Amino acid sequence: MLIKNATLPTKEGLKTVDIAIEEGRISKIAPACSLNEEQCIDATGLFVLPGLIDLNVRFSNSTLNQGHIDKLASRCLRGGVTTAVVMSDFTPRLESATLLELVKFKIDQADIDIQLSAPLADEKEDQLHNIATLLNNGACSILANSNRNANLLRRGMQYATMKDKPLFVQCYEPNLDDNGLMNEGVIASKLGLSGIAKVSETTEVAKVSEMALFYKAKVVLKTLSTRRSLEIVQSQKKHHSSLYSEVSIHHLCKND
Repeated sequence: MLIKNATLPTKEGLKTVDIAIEEGRISKIAPACSLNEEQCIDATGLFVLPGLIDLNVRFSNSTLNQGHIDKLASRCLRGGVTTAVVMSDFTPRLESATLLELVKFKIDQADIDIQLSAPLADEKEDQLHNIATLLNNGACSILANSNRNANLLRRGMQYATMKDKPLFVQCYEPNLDDNGLMNEGVIASKLGLSGIAKVSETTEVAKVSEMALFYKAKVVLKTLSTRRSLEIVQSQKKHHSSLYSEVSIHHLCKND
C-alpha cells in the first residue's frame, strides 16, 4: 500500500510525505516514495496519525450484545480509534469470570483492540466483586464511583496496586449536584437552567486524589469538567505521579 501526499505532524511541524506500507508495516516515510503496489491512497489535505486510544467508551444504550460490539468497533475505526476501553457499567452486569470469558471471546474478533474494565462493586449494594478473578481473566482495569462506600474505594485501590492495574474513578457526589442540568455559572442562569454545583465534583476529586496518594495506586479520574478539579490534580501530581485526569473531548471544544 502507498499513501501519497499525506500531512504528517512532526516535531518540526507539518510535513507532506508519502508512506509506503509493506506486509502490514510502514517501510518508508519520505517526501516521495515509489512502490510496486496496486493500492494507492491519495491523502491530499488529510492527516496521518497513529491509532488513537480512547479510555472511555460505552456500548449503545449501555447494553452488551453482538450488534453493539460490532457497532462500537465500526464507529471507533471511523474516528481513528484503534484501541478502546469499555466502561463496565453496562447490562448484563460483568460480575463473573464466565461472562467475562464469553465477552472477551466476542470482542477479540473485532477489528480493533477492545479492552474491558471490571466493575468494583455491585450496582446497588455495597458488595465487592471478585476483582482479582476478573483482572486475572482479562479485565484491564477497575471502574468505580467515588461516592460509594469509602471502604470499597480503598479496597479497589489496594487491588489496583496489587495487580498493577489502573483504577478508573468517576468523581461525582449526587447529593451535592442540586439536581442541575449543566455546571453552575452565568450561562446556566441566562438559559434558566438549574446548575450543578461544582463542589459535587471537586470534593470527590480531592478525596480520591488523597486516597490515591496514600495507597500509591494508579488512578485515572474520569471526565473532569471544572477548572478547580484540574488544579487539584495538578497539585497532587507533584506528590503522586501515577494520578491521571481525563476530560471529555466536547469539554475541550466547548464550554459554558
